[in-house]
Amino acid sequence: MPQWVIDLVEFLRVNSDAIGAAAAIATTIIAVVTAILAVAALRSAARDSRERSRPLVFARFRESENSDSSYELVIGNSGQTAARDLTVTLTPAFDETALADKLVKMIAERYESPIGVLPPGGELTNVWWSGSAQGGGTELQNHIATPDDVEVSVSYKGNRTRRYRDTFTLEAKSMKLKTYSVSSTSMPGMTKSIRDSIKKLATETKQINRHLRSIDISLEPDKSDGD
Repeated sequence: MPQWVIDLVEFLRVNSDAIGAAAAIATTIIAVVTAILAVAALRSAARDSRERSRPLVFARFRESENSDSSYELVIGNSGQTAARDLTVTLTPAFDETALADKLVKMIAERYESPIGVLPPGGELTNVWWSGSAQGGGTELQNHIATPDDVEVSVSYKGNRTRRYRDTFTLEAKSMKLKTYSVSSTSMPGMTKSIRDSIKKLATETKQINRHLRSIDISLEPDKSDGD
């Protein structure tokens, strides 16, 4: 038998107690580390589950459904559970001049107090910008006393006591610079064609009425002539 084998056997015999103690310590350490990792994994899974089921309140501008020259402020909840005790803060705040506008006053009154519950999929909407041509120009001007840009801060709770906070910076140019095309065969295109045809027909009808009135006047007898 080789000498190194004899030496190894002798070492193990002499130090068997120390080796056993070291093995026990190593086993204990492995068990502790495994337990810590298991607890961390469980906590991570629980946290992920809470995050997936939490409310998620957002703020954004959206084009109004029935108008291509106005857009609305939308506060919505895209999460899986209801948002509770929701507060909405708009910066800059409305001054007295802006509050003289009824539409602005309605927005201010809506968010001056916390919203009790905003359910999943729920939305709060208000017209924020509505354009019209003024002074004979072609560029649309906002006739509501709201700023083009606004910072919207939201604060709310879910099913637990934790309060979530977020801030959204909304800019008018994201809506104003929108481009799109309309096909003549689409519903908006056909509606425009019908509207243009009606306008043309109305103009032609007015012209015909003027001609008929002029003809009627020319056919009236001259009352200055005697019988």
